[in-house]
Parts: sequence; structure tokens; C-alpha cells
Amino acid sequence: MSGNPQDVADRVLTAADGDADLARQFVMLFIAELPALVENARHAAGLRDHDGLQRVAHSLRGSAATLGFMEVADAALLLETHARGEKNDAHIAAHVEKLMLACDDANSAGRAYLQRPA
Repeated sequence: MSGNPQDVADRVLTAADGDADLARQFVMLFIAELPALVENARHAAGLRDHDGLQRVAHSLRGSAATLGFMEVADAALLLETHARGEKNDAHIAAHVEKLMLACDDANSAGRAYLQRPA
């Protein structure tokens, strides 16, 4: 699970060097970008565009890891690895699904974090 709002707050504040306003901006940007990134991953997988899928997964992994959404980062790493090496479409589809679920959890946790008093 991506975490409760306090866990998210602790991780994001660390990424923002304790700047609460910057932390909120980071989370807003991250959750705003999630739907497009997930759709890009799904689209690339559907086209069997392994290079494109690798790029999307890599980008998502970096953003998620920076903010402490490790479930997303881990799922993106697995997807990136399979897109680079194995290129088994059934495995890739399963990893896209896992990534989508992790992103849904991160989105919920990020929104809960943003609803907390500043």
C-alpha cells in the first residue's frame, strides 16, 4: 500500500527538504501526471512498443521513488525490466496491470495527503 496520509507526508517532506508547500506541489504534480503516464504505458503495451514502454516506466519509476511511492516505483521497475529484456507480451500486460493498481493506490494516498490541513 502506498501509505496513509502521515506516511505520505513524512516521505514527501523528506523529498522536499522539509518545505511543506513544496511537498504539496510535488504531490499535486505527481498525481496530476499519473493518469497520462498510466495511459501512455497501456497504449505502448498495446502497440508492443517496448522502447516507449521502457521510457514511460523509467520516468514513472523516478518520480515515484523520489516522492517515496515505492510500490509504484517497484512496479515500474519490473515493467521497465520486462520491456527491455524479456518482451513477453503476456508478462508485460500483467505488469502494466500491477502498475495501474499501484498508481491507483498512490493517487488515493496523494489525494488524502492533499486534503490534510496545511
